[in-house]
Amino acid sequence: MQAQALTFDTHAFVKRLTRAGMPEDQAEVLANGQSDLYERLVTKEYFQFTLNHELEKLRAELKHDIDKVQANLEITRTELKRDIKEMEQKLTIKFGSVAGHRHHRYDPARQTPPGALSAWTDPQAGMTTPPRPLVPDATPRLR
Repeated sequence: MQAQALTFDTHAFVKRLTRAGMPEDQAEVLANGQSDLYERLVTKEYFQFTLNHELEKLRAELKHDIDKVQANLEITRTELKRDIKEMEQKLTIKFGSVAGHRHHRYDPARQTPPGALSAWTDPQAGMTTPPRPLVPDATPRLR
């Protein structure tokens, strides 16, 4: 759609102004100014058409940008899933080898806890000393 020119009849405008008592040279100046103004105006229909056209272009650009972002998100999601899977495999291998060494259950009546230090004998005193706890004593102390 092309811009519809608004027509302004300067001759008829000058005649109307001179009949109302305005000098002809002033009426012509006013008519030329009015004509210049009309050249810059567009119709409501043309404005709406142009606005809608520009909005459609903007919508298409935004949709394209959104599609690109969604594609990048999907790539990132896939990469993260792969990284998590690799990490799971590494942890399974690492902890699987640790767990493979512990096939027995702890029985307090029969043995010391796994990882606890076994009792040792002080060769000079001839005494047996119980193992130190692996975890510091958690009882509160009075000061």
